[in-house]
Amino acid sequence: MNTINHREDMTTELPPLPDWGKARLRQLIAYLRVLPPEQFDFGVVIEERACGTVGCAMGHCAILFPELVERDTSCNTWDVRMRGVNNPGQDYGTVGRDLFGMGLDTAEQVFTPEWQRLVHDDLPMVFHDDTPSQVAAMLERFIELTETEVQA
Repeated sequence: MNTINHREDMTTELPPLPDWGKARLRQLIAYLRVLPPEQFDFGVVIEERACGTVGCAMGHCAILFPELVERDTSCNTWDVRMRGVNNPGQDYGTVGRDLFGMGLDTAEQVFTPEWQRLVHDDLPMVFHDDTPSQVAAMLERFIELTETEVQA
């Protein structure tokens, strides 16, 4: 049994996502569902590859939402940032917050391998070697949980 990030005080409450955030997450989910696994590595935020693709779910947002997200190489590392923002402190959590309308901690935990249960105890964990479809399924469940919490 995997006990990574197990806590006794796991949360079961999530704040609602704005409609525009859910719509963008659904676009990312649809994109991930058809993305070939060899063009995906959930263990990296973004990296240059020989084929010109990028790594994880947030890294692919620079391709999916080019008008909103761009690659950031200002610190000699590959990362993403919101387009037009010259803040070198941005990272994938900040982009997740601004792109999808979720809290900063939630964004970091949803898009970090093995941290999903820190967001909600019913959210499936995804691991470094999981496929884009597995990450898409986790994101679908995340949306469902935010909608369930609002209705409860």
